[in-house]
Amino acid sequence: MEYQVAFAVALSAVLALFLSVEMQIHSARTYPVISDSTLKISNEDRAIEHLSEALSCKTIGNATAPKGVSDSGPFKRLHDLLEASFPQIWRQLGVEKVNDYSLIFEWKGANSTLQPGLLMSHMDVVPVADTDVPKWSQDPFGGAVTDGFIWGRGALDVKITLVAILEAVEELLAAGFEPERTLLLAFGHDEETGGTHGAKAIVRRLRERGITQLHFVLDEGGVVLTDGFPPLTRKPVAAIGTAEKGQTTVEMSIATAGGHASMPPLDGSSVGSIAARILSRLDRSPINPGLVAPASDMLAAFAPEAPFYLRPLLRLAHNGLFGVLLAQVMGAMSPEASAMTRTTVAVTSLEAGVAHNVLPQEGRILFNSRVLPGETCSGVVNYLNATGAARDANRVSLRVLSAQEPSPVSDSGGPVFETIRRAILEVLPSREGEMVVVPHLVAGATDSRHYTELTEDIFRFAPLMMNKTAGDLARIHGNNERVRTADFLKAIRFYMRFIRLAFARAGV
Repeated sequence: MEYQVAFAVALSAVLALFLSVEMQIHSARTYPVISDSTLKISNEDRAIEHLSEALSCKTIGNATAPKGVSDSGPFKRLHDLLEASFPQIWRQLGVEKVNDYSLIFEWKGANSTLQPGLLMSHMDVVPVADTDVPKWSQDPFGGAVTDGFIWGRGALDVKITLVAILEAVEELLAAGFEPERTLLLAFGHDEETGGTHGAKAIVRRLRERGITQLHFVLDEGGVVLTDGFPPLTRKPVAAIGTAEKGQTTVEMSIATAGGHASMPPLDGSSVGSIAARILSRLDRSPINPGLVAPASDMLAAFAPEAPFYLRPLLRLAHNGLFGVLLAQVMGAMSPEASAMTRTTVAVTSLEAGVAHNVLPQEGRILFNSRVLPGETCSGVVNYLNATGAARDANRVSLRVLSAQEPSPVSDSGGPVFETIRRAILEVLPSREGEMVVVPHLVAGATDSRHYTELTEDIFRFAPLMMNKTAGDLARIHGNNERVRTADFLKAIRFYMRFIRLAFARAGV
């Protein structure tokens, strides 16, 4: 009887908490959608042609080459095309080259006491394997414009933002816009291979010029998921990255006696047996999930739009106990949801053996880990040691090949985030109230990570309209990369509106 009473009291307390939270939920501010005629692009066909031409430049980096480039021709051709396409930018803002290939532009604001804001993109793209070219419907480096799309490597990642930003600035220059806050444009040339010669060198150059603090940085990262985020909402979702996961690559080496394949050892000491045990243990015992910002911020932002029965739970995303429960649920939902709630560890390479009839003496496993904010790369090494290698410690060793800690988490409740949100809601939806904007954790690495010493406000969003159900996300670094011409024009208008909001006299 006492147990039943205690249970009833506990249940009543939980229900009361849920009801009190539900009463506190309110929708975020909405903004009216601005018509395309208000954000007029002077020549839409020419803008589309500019992106097409940029996609025809095979700007592929090489991490081992001097300055990250082994073939300079496509990069120089892209520079020439951009200068011809945007003459007012080159004439009025000027251009500074960093390591020959990266570009910096400065549009001086009227108020020199304000910290500059910086928009960024990158000019390099990933290669297309010769065996994949026949799988494309169009030439990967042809820049074809057909069927309402612009096709080519970089259409999504990320020459669309490179060209859209320049189009927006060129339009604003022609319109006589004068920024109150200085606007910097920074375009790296080796983001896909780490950003060492591009973004990292740009940061160094800015510091040499006396720019030691930026008001904010806006880079690529989040996109608009046009098919929503079921079951939380089926409205289009614009995800603004407020942090990105860290990443580390760890090499595990296995050393054994080897021998003839006809007489494998009975004690499980072969390379294959050891590797199987280690991978099995890691697979059974992944790193525990946890709900931290920005994933917790994202779930809380979904609360007003979610089905009624989910709203109180989402609103409690910042609560320790309920956050743990949400993390457990999300961790089992899908690979994408799981990646937002835990540090992931994936096997990316397995190597062993010299002949079909010889037991290898050595084996190598490469692990790539994406590290959750609040955790560390060294924690991944400890996990691999304790969970995977401990029982075979005398035959196994670990070596860290690379490590990048998670980024700080930028403020999703601050004025810069709200300005990005406003520009999204005023430009990208078809009608008011159609789109949801949420903070987001970026699982991959962007050039923005090199700017953390210059600002706490780094946001990652590209105005890309992506339908996950239709396979659009797979086109990034995949086959048949393309962008709708209408969506590219929306991207230009987004940057036009954002620049007016963020850099005008009444801006953030």
